[in-house]
Amino acid sequence: MPGPWPLLGRERELDAALSALSGPARVVTVHGATGVGKSRFLAEIAARASAQGDHVVEVVGSAILAVVPLGALSAQLPGLSPYDGAPADPARLFADAAAALAHAAAGRSTVLVVDDATLLDSTSLLLVAQLAAAGRLRLVVSLRAGDPLPDPLVATWSAARDVRVDLEPLTPATTMAVLEGALNGPVAHRTAATLHAASGGNPLYLRELVLGALADETLHASTDMWQLAGDARATPTLRDLVLARLAPLGPEARDALERLAVCGELRPDQLPGDGVRRALAALEEAGLVRVGERGVAPAQPVYATVLVQAMSRLRVEDILTEQAALLAERAGGTPQALLVTMWQLEAGIGADPELIVAAARYAAGTGDHLLVIRLTDAGLRTAPGDGELLLLRADALLRAGRSDEALSTLERLTGEGTPGVRLTRLVAVAQLTGRGPIAALDVLDRAASRASRPSPALELTRIAALVSAGRPAEAVEVADRLAALLGDTEQDRARIAHARAIALGCLGREDEAMAAAETAVAFAEATDGQVLGLFRSETSLTLATVQHLAGRYGAARATAVRALTEAADGGDEILGRSIEFLLGRIASDAGHLAAAERWLAETISGATSVGPPGLAVLARLSLTAVHGATGALDKARATLAEIPAELVPSSWLALARGWAEGGADAAGILRHIEEAAGKAEAGGNLALAATSWEAAIELDRADAAVVPLRRIADGAASGYLDLLADHAAAAAAGDHTRLLEICERWEERDGLRLAAAAAAGAARALKGARAATAAWARADKLVRRCDGLDVPVVRSAEATSPLTPREREIAALAAGGATSKEIAAQLFLSSRTVDNHLQSVYTKLGVSGRQELAGS
Repeated sequence: MPGPWPLLGRERELDAALSALSGPARVVTVHGATGVGKSRFLAEIAARASAQGDHVVEVVGSAILAVVPLGALSAQLPGLSPYDGAPADPARLFADAAAALAHAAAGRSTVLVVDDATLLDSTSLLLVAQLAAAGRLRLVVSLRAGDPLPDPLVATWSAARDVRVDLEPLTPATTMAVLEGALNGPVAHRTAATLHAASGGNPLYLRELVLGALADETLHASTDMWQLAGDARATPTLRDLVLARLAPLGPEARDALERLAVCGELRPDQLPGDGVRRALAALEEAGLVRVGERGVAPAQPVYATVLVQAMSRLRVEDILTEQAALLAERAGGTPQALLVTMWQLEAGIGADPELIVAAARYAAGTGDHLLVIRLTDAGLRTAPGDGELLLLRADALLRAGRSDEALSTLERLTGEGTPGVRLTRLVAVAQLTGRGPIAALDVLDRAASRASRPSPALELTRIAALVSAGRPAEAVEVADRLAALLGDTEQDRARIAHARAIALGCLGREDEAMAAAETAVAFAEATDGQVLGLFRSETSLTLATVQHLAGRYGAARATAVRALTEAADGGDEILGRSIEFLLGRIASDAGHLAAAERWLAETISGATSVGPPGLAVLARLSLTAVHGATGALDKARATLAEIPAELVPSSWLALARGWAEGGADAAGILRHIEEAAGKAEAGGNLALAATSWEAAIELDRADAAVVPLRRIADGAASGYLDLLADHAAAAAAGDHTRLLEICERWEERDGLRLAAAAAAGAARALKGARAATAAWARADKLVRRCDGLDVPVVRSAEATSPLTPREREIAALAAGGATSKEIAAQLFLSSRTVDNHLQSVYTKLGVSGRQELAGS
């Protein structure tokens, strides 16, 4: 069960409210929809005001007590008598309440916090407004969205003095932070995104969905990462809240909302009943539906979730059956056959097998793989041996990350009528995503040996497997041969460009790779991402990979994030997990090591609990390197031990072993580096070979990397490889001027790790204490931005610094703009101690103050 839910993402609103209370304001009103967190927000204001020494009185409005004068207020204000049936004397009430407050406050300021102020009785409302107007207290009240400010408060309110605070739904980022605080552990990004979308950012709905998912065990911690497997479910509490909002609107409104919950967005003329427009208008006014150009849908996904779960299966089937018949009838004999077919199948009604296949094809073409699985499941119940349905189902299962189920489905396809190419391609992809590229290439090689001519579909799959196997030169050769087999249409050219781009990037042919990836992206944009295999998310992933291979880390991260956003709704686990893995690799190479560890751990968790399992293996290779770069060698060795050696390219494995097994043995690490680089270069993967030698630079053995890196760079056409070769040469020669220039160039690319290495190398090469320490300070700031980078090249620079560890820590914070007070609070020191340390820093570095320190 989650712990206490943290109040996050409300600091701006809290500051506004608390600042108003400490100033001239007499009334602060807090507005927001049901469940947005008004009560929690008011509780936080009360707690902070109390901590500041105010006398705080908390009152909760109640519909039951609203009919009793002073019903809610008398219990919280000693000295007030509860209602006894006699008419209230306003002057006497004011005097008694003011006296009671003054006695209880004992000289302190009073803050009266009223939750749901519109549920106070009129006598109480008038009294608290009078007390606020007279300055006897400061008033904080919450009101539901749409509720007007009660008349007594309107009369008290001053626009020039008082403050209104509106609480909006949580953002996706805040939802992630809230979930991790409540669940006391990291939460997968896609799990947070799913729960945010399902809850609409409403904290109450979010909490109830999490509780429901925990109860159903669809939300669980997989390899120390919270993952949601399946749909979010509502708790009885959430169901009661939603149904309570719906109850006053009557049976017609409930019927309409139930149909929208089951069938999704519909036009008003697609709903039955003469009063349907009146019912929809009532639902819209109540905030339960949204009306757009295309139709009407539940205003919040959670409403659909609650209603569907509250309905009996028979009621759901009746709605689907009725809506299918209504849609067919009102389409004038030309029904929207696919939608009708899907509803009929979900209702358990038999449908034309050809229409089922057509519906599944349509869903596959739009990337809705989960719908394909549902459709084919229904179709195979009546036609268990239908080859087309089995192929569509296997493809969808693969995309959903369920490699083993896909292979089991494919095993049912036997006989002469089986489409061999499609079957082979799916088996190869299943092996690629389940066991790895070597197993996939074995399937493809056996198929090729039996075929009279190459198959474009299989050759495209071969290209992907060759790239994954670290053989990009062969991949480009296959792509070039394939281009001759395909036509010369724009789509054919885009498909070949898409297939070649990553392989070209691995070969160090940077401009060609970028042009190919951009061709594919442009085609996806021009076709609105509607061509299978050239969706926006797929082409964006390829472009991000090419940018990463070119060392353009900032651009690569931005493109990959865009790809992840575009892939969010498709249910394509291969694509989504591949983007997560790439984000981890980008973060690792750039130097954002905490982010790298998070993305890679998320990839492993998702691939293990959902799929595809093959990506968990690759992610562990990269995670081993991240652990090694932070000096966590025990973690690196433990992660490496989980990797099946037979499933990964030997070059990747050798490099991972270098990070995990080398320890303090520089010679041992170099042997692994040489092995990894040699195997990568033999396969034509110059980018991986260069990355291997990059580890030698961080090992502080740039001399060993000079010759091979220059050879690699000369054999390619890549600004990134040239810069890496120049870095090794400058470091080996101790050319501090060139190293500082290279440091700037790495920073421009967001390459923090290599920028830190360059600055550290310059610090060691410089002779003057001030100049060397200034270079060290630059390296230290870069290392701090790398979230724990701990490699020999940056360690050795510390020896050149005249500063103590505490002085370095304070100098780095001061250079970053922190005040002495802020540094003192962060390091648990006094401000005077911080200032004394800074004076020592200025003297040792020969600078005059903070501005010069930051500039150094």
